[in-house]
Amino acid sequence: MTRWLMTFAVGVAAAVTSLTGQTQTGAAGRPPARQNTPLMMMSPKAKSAGWTGIHEPHTKIADVLARHKAEADWAETVVDDESLNAQWISLGPGNKTPRRMNGDTREWWIVRSGTLRFTIDGSEPIVAAKGVMVQVPYRTLYQIENIGTEPEQIVGYLNKLKGFPGVYGDISFTPDQHNGYPDDEVVMVEANSLKDGAFNLAPGYGA
Repeated sequence: MTRWLMTFAVGVAAAVTSLTGQTQTGAAGRPPARQNTPLMMMSPKAKSAGWTGIHEPHTKIADVLARHKAEADWAETVVDDESLNAQWISLGPGNKTPRRMNGDTREWWIVRSGTLRFTIDGSEPIVAAKGVMVQVPYRTLYQIENIGTEPEQIVGYLNKLKGFPGVYGDISFTPDQHNGYPDDEVVMVEANSLKDGAFNLAPGYGA
């Protein structure tokens, strides 16, 4: 017991001597040999907060599209935290965004379908189709335009067409009505194929 106490005391004295800046000579002055003991770190056990807000472990594009099937222009945010904001975005045929920029960080897009034209200050316009990724530096004005002609884009355009001047009347479409002429616009009961550039009016209507 006495030897252990003395050894401990010597160890303390050596440590104090080293801390006060006094120079030691010989073996006593050399630093101790490096130990190969593995470093172990421990942290308190904590329960995960789980997925919060809009966040989900897996977002299915089929579900996103189903929620917006009657819309041509829409955006749905799937990630929104201190590091990243990510959205699924749809831009109807012929539509374009206003000129804009992000003052803090770059923006980037990956085209899933259709054809988009990116007009970026200081660069030639970029036409991007499916699978193409486009990045815009921060503090750089840009504009995005949908120039595609894919069938789903044409349908999307027609579904929101309203009051388009036609031969027999104004043409309008909705996602549920594709006949082109709302009932309150119909004033004829017979029409030819326009081969002779004429049609027959319903009784009671004058030429």
